[in-house]
Amino acid sequence: MGTRTTLVPTNISVVESGTPNVIWSDAYADINIDQDGTIHVAWVDAVNANGEDQIIHATLIPPTNFPGGGFGAERMTIGNDGADKNGPRPTSTAMGGESPSIAVTGNGITMISYTAVGDCTSSSGSKHNVCIGRLAPSLHEVRRAQGQSSIISIEPGETSETNIEVAIREGTGLAQVKVDLSTIEPIGCDGWTTEVRFTQNGTVVNFPMGDVIVGVVPLQMTVRFTAPISADLVDGSTCERRVIAMEGPLSAGLTVTATLDVNRMFDVRAMQSKVAIEQGQTGGVSIEFENIGNVPLELSIRDPSTSTGTEEWQKPSGWDIQFPETINIEPGQTTSSYATITVPLDQIAEEVDLQLVARSNFDPSPTMEEGTLAFTTFTIDVKIRRAGNIVIDLFDSQATISPGECKEFRADIEKNFADGQVRFDAIDPPLPGDGFTVEYNLENLPGNSAESQDLPYASMLQRNGNYNLAIILCAEEDAPADTSWIMGIRASLVQDPSIGDDVQFGATVAIVRDLDIEIISEDTFVAEPGQRQEFVVHVDNNGNTIETIDPYITMNDKIPDGFQIQFAENTILLLQPGQDAEILGYLTASEDAPAGKNTLLLYINTDTEPVTMEVEIPLRIDMQMDFEGSNLRTIGTESEAIWTLVIRNTGNAPDSSKLSFHRDSEEGILVEPTLNALPGYVLSLHEGSLLDSNIGAGISIGEDGYAALGPLAAGTERVIHIRATVDLEEWPEIGIEQFGVRINSQHGGKADGGDLDSTQGWIGTDYDSNEQILLAEFEAMDLQIGTVTQIREGDNVELTITVQNRGNADGENILLLACPDVSPTGLVYAGCPAGQVKGTLPSIQAIDGNTIGERRVTISIDVSTGTQWVLLVDPDERLPDIDRANNILTIEIEEIPDKGGLGGIID
Repeated sequence: MGTRTTLVPTNISVVESGTPNVIWSDAYADINIDQDGTIHVAWVDAVNANGEDQIIHATLIPPTNFPGGGFGAERMTIGNDGADKNGPRPTSTAMGGESPSIAVTGNGITMISYTAVGDCTSSSGSKHNVCIGRLAPSLHEVRRAQGQSSIISIEPGETSETNIEVAIREGTGLAQVKVDLSTIEPIGCDGWTTEVRFTQNGTVVNFPMGDVIVGVVPLQMTVRFTAPISADLVDGSTCERRVIAMEGPLSAGLTVTATLDVNRMFDVRAMQSKVAIEQGQTGGVSIEFENIGNVPLELSIRDPSTSTGTEEWQKPSGWDIQFPETINIEPGQTTSSYATITVPLDQIAEEVDLQLVARSNFDPSPTMEEGTLAFTTFTIDVKIRRAGNIVIDLFDSQATISPGECKEFRADIEKNFADGQVRFDAIDPPLPGDGFTVEYNLENLPGNSAESQDLPYASMLQRNGNYNLAIILCAEEDAPADTSWIMGIRASLVQDPSIGDDVQFGATVAIVRDLDIEIISEDTFVAEPGQRQEFVVHVDNNGNTIETIDPYITMNDKIPDGFQIQFAENTILLLQPGQDAEILGYLTASEDAPAGKNTLLLYINTDTEPVTMEVEIPLRIDMQMDFEGSNLRTIGTESEAIWTLVIRNTGNAPDSSKLSFHRDSEEGILVEPTLNALPGYVLSLHEGSLLDSNIGAGISIGEDGYAALGPLAAGTERVIHIRATVDLEEWPEIGIEQFGVRINSQHGGKADGGDLDSTQGWIGTDYDSNEQILLAEFEAMDLQIGTVTQIREGDNVELTITVQNRGNADGENILLLACPDVSPTGLVYAGCPAGQVKGTLPSIQAIDGNTIGERRVTISIDVSTGTQWVLLVDPDERLPDIDRANNILTIEIEEIPDKGGLGGIID
């Protein structure tokens, strides 16, 4: 076998004795390999020349580092002294060729023949006999079950099994044996799952297992393999599981082998047989991969950008193909990936065949025959580039032109990608009667002569060339306003008319407004409010559009409030081009018309220029004043009164007015203003609002009784508040007082030619709309002590005091103080030093007509503290009392004469 042979020396016996002339000593060893691969060796071990021979059966143990190490031997002595029972063994000279003979049969049984003195089984006898021994290495064997194989084929990820059995070795004649079951680690089984079960009940054999009895019926076991599944499995790889049965030193075993059947077949196909892609564009095709094998596949596709990939894909120069270099796919599954293909601009429009080749990565030599290499082809139909092949640009696409004028539209043409014959066509050009005419200038197109200026026209344009043509669109002289026309220009390849570009452009006839307006009546007049002034306007439409007749007037860029314009009912509503008309109108000034000269602009409609009218309005001065709510206000010492006045300029010119305050007298409201118009009160003037009564900023009132309010435009108003508070230094009298306020125009009163209804007086017809009389009622109490009644019982005196209120304000919680032996002045200023007595009136009413409000209170005093008492009402001066002189009274406690035990009453 040459270099493939490895010699592994193995010492399994040593010649303990014997001489070279004993030529059969340790000789004639026989070797046999049984069906489960076990190596058996048997020989006779000659101990010495006179006996003690041993028959040896050894089972060889493979080395762990084969072939680097030698086999070991498990020796069994299966017989001794068998060769010389009764005497020395024969020598070669005496009995040539009669040395022991050893043979190992196929089932591991050792056969031996030898000579012996005696009958082979006893020491008696004198003759030599030939002895034959049949020796077994074990009394049992591990073997394949009937119809089963110890080598099975299995696919990745699948499970397969085979049955084995432990049986009594044939020829032993035994009814049963007791064995121990064991196993060795599986060999080559990385990723595999193996197990051994008892076939009868399916339970797992937990190795090692001792004292297992094997009878006439073999002990059956099932060896099960589950193969791994992964992309890198090797076809034909094995997993070995050995089961060993031992009876003492005697053993038998069987190795079961599972062989992996790996299939890496797959299929690849293009989902579209032909795909159209334009020049310079990117498209693609879907490639589908199907795993028809039994392991996951990792397929490799060569990079199209490499030289080998370009050759394999059959990729033309300048093309770009993007596709994954690795495809992973599970068994029975289908996946697809997209091949992105970019065609260069300079590629000729034709059909190009491409090819994709895929290989299985873990197959060392993939072939189409084995199904581990596959390819698919598809066709790219290269089309002429459509987008951007011909590009037309316009600087502008819309124009407004007057009748008789023209607009030139310049169209810039760019030819890209390749030379080509290009045809130019007009799209929807105007026809006679459409209001427009069109002409073309084709001088800048190749091959054009000055005489040929019409469309359609064909010209050979060069690649990346830039050209232009002009379209002249003209409005006819009599084209009506707002007439529009839209047309277009298209450039397309003669070879393929669907490839090209077009643009649209158009023009609109401009509106020419030429409306002559003239007031043929008086255009300057004086108007009194309410007076209607008639005027006549002549209009002539010299433009090209219909003019609406919708007259209106403005003043200072807005519709004036003080004027109203009307027109005759038969006024025409529309004025056609070339038509004229006279319009009769009426102008009425209202009360709001501003005084002086007013310049009015008369418009026929919103799109025409106006004409001017001068209207003079006479000056009218009229200031008015109203108050909100009642003119009567009630005022206390701790409260105030607020009147809200609304001042209006109802004249027709701005007026800078002043407000004056006027005092009341026996003759009535005085003509002359005064600052002290309401004695006992403090008056102030403030900015105000109709929304609330909150007073605003103060307005100064001069010493002369005037308050300047500043300018007030015609037709506007101003809100002010008049605030009145009690002068705490000098209270007013109880009752109602009045005063007057007047708004005074800067132009003076009626007598001065100013305010129309402003006069000096305040009575009767002289009470004008610019005057108001305001009333203020002061509310306070006027308390005083009335009657005092004494009832004495010893030193105790009950005083009943009547307290009167002659004022117009009710009172509550009125305190009465009685103090002995003190002067009235001392009590007022220093209080009661000792012995004071207090009483309280819960309330007291104001005077009602002639009925004085009064209330009684009773207090008890002790005469022993004094006989002279001072009574004081409201000692703390908490209540608004206008006259406190009547609030104090001194009384003397009278001595009561002896009346037989009865008290006295003194009033």
